Amino acid sequence: MSDEIKIGAMREWGVPVRAVVGGAPLAGRDASGNPCLYVVMGQESSRADMFTLQIDIETGACRRFNPPPGVSGARPVLWSERWQKLFIGGSGREHHAGHGSGWILAFDPDQERITTPGSLRHAANMFPVSVAESPDGTIYAGCHPDASLFALDPASGTIRDLGRMDPVEHYAYVQCGDDGTVAVLLKMTRPHVVVYNPSTGEHRAVGPEAHTDKQS
Repeated sequence: MSDEIKIGAMREWGVPVRAVVGGAPLAGRDASGNPCLYVVMGQESSRADMFTLQIDIETGACRRFNPPPGVSGARPVLWSERWQKLFIGGSGREHHAGHGSGWILAFDPDQERITTPGSLRHAANMFPVSVAESPDGTIYAGCHPDASLFALDPASGTIRDLGRMDPVEHYAYVQCGDDGTVAVLLKMTRPHVVVYNPSTGEHRAVGPEAHTDKQS
């Protein structure tokens, strides 16, 4: 190729993906249980679907896996040792089949495919901005644009809509503690934290509240 640049033993073949989002490598395992890297490439600036690369850390060999059609964005990602799966917060640029535009996707190395139990909310335009795993194996997803929280049971594939964590904010960034605590950082106008109780379904604000307009 005319744009090939040789640098020692390395070769550069140009730019394979433009405007990729969420391309950082993530440690996981392959179908044999061996350590590998995963790179999820979201195509949020185009209508192309996202894809996932599984990289052999010994040889550098890559394998590509595609999601169900219509998934373009893939910003939050986590690997679960418990489930031996890669979980991806996926989104589309438009509604698909009338179901909505946000999903919790799962890549199973044994099945070698990316699956989803369904959209997060029927006919709603939304996308996950965070994913986290609790000690009991529940996968939580915090979303935009209404700061909603969702919970996936990977064993059954059931997704529960836990509702908005704040009536005003737009972004929900979820974290799970070793003690089972589920905390959600809410942004952007009044950054603050709420704690969600999985047993009761209640959530309450804790700690200080910032005011971006007042710079405090």
